[in-house]
Amino acid sequence: VRTPFKRIIGPLHLDLENFHTEPGKNSPYSFAGITDAGEMFSWHGYVCLDPLRSAGGLTVNHVTLNKFFPLYQDLVRFDIRSGEIGMHADYQFELSPTNRTAAVTNAAFALNNFKLAQLGGTNDIVDLFHFAMIHMSADLEAHHFEAGRILASDAHLFLERDKAKQINAVEISKPGNNTADKSGAVIFIL
Repeated sequence: VRTPFKRIIGPLHLDLENFHTEPGKNSPYSFAGITDAGEMFSWHGYVCLDPLRSAGGLTVNHVTLNKFFPLYQDLVRFDIRSGEIGMHADYQFELSPTNRTAAVTNAAFALNNFKLAQLGGTNDIVDLFHFAMIHMSADLEAHHFEAGRILASDAHLFLERDKAKQINAVEISKPGNNTADKSGAVIFIL
């Protein structure tokens, strides 16, 4: 049974100061909002159109993963029963004839109370109380990633092999049965 997806975003706050299209001029901005499910997001920094560049910070909190099931229900064979994420990153981006930059610094990610089960199953395959990556940085041009600390607490992985010799963790990683474009589902999972 297909479940429809709907989400209300608001109230929103957008502030764009002294916006310029003049070459070399930075335009400060801030954007923040909340959804009907209590998810909060904020994005602030500056943008310049010539050359194309931006720097700032992005924060997302209280994102409840199982609320997004209708978006991926046809692509996967698992059910996220619970889990909440939060993240923050400062970023710098520039695409100009003399400089190409795409970097993230001061990044952090947290996943709490995560439970994942086989679609239609009764037992959780993954049960994770807390997972976090902090002090992260990445530079796309330099092909570099660094995490200062990776934490996991109270994690459980329940592996089973059935009579047909299929392992539950392998089976849930396959594209969903109703997926028309199997390659898209594999890319989504990766």
